[in-house]
Amino acid sequence: MRSIASNRPILTAAALLAMGFTLQSCGGEGPEGVTHRFWQAAQERDRATFEALSIPADDVNFDLENEDSQIHALVIGESTIEGETAEVETTLDMRAGETDLEVEFVTILENRDGEWLVDLEGTTDEVVKAVIGASMTEIGEALGEGLKDAMEGVAEGFAEGMQEMSEAFQEAKGSR
Repeated sequence: MRSIASNRPILTAAALLAMGFTLQSCGGEGPEGVTHRFWQAAQERDRATFEALSIPADDVNFDLENEDSQIHALVIGESTIEGETAEVETTLDMRAGETDLEVEFVTILENRDGEWLVDLEGTTDEVVKAVIGASMTEIGEALGEGLKDAMEGVAEGFAEGMQEMSEAFQEAKGSR
């Protein structure tokens, strides 16, 4: 039977290997963590952190100071990583103008020199599509509700008109 002392090199190697895996997994922040910090910076209007976590895009202007747009809550889902690109499921409960929306989209990230950064241009495209989709849903629901109310009004008016015609017909019939 071997003693613990004779197994010391194996135990030491196993401990070093486990520490190496732990350190490697903690070395860089993953896509979900970067996504959470990015959207939290947007929510808190922290431009320095927002810009530090994103890849600049010339034709994208994220107006963090816009009081008409506010993020109330955010939920970060799972990520899908393919090579140097990651997509993270993201849900924002937000206010856009006078409308509260729940917007579901993917935050797109790129790995640049071992650091995950939000692709501002790609993510902005995803957000715009999601906001338009959520807005169209809101508009559709409002139109549906308005149409329902209008049809109820028409039906009510028709019933009243028919009742009045019936009463007028009865009066005309009785006066003969």
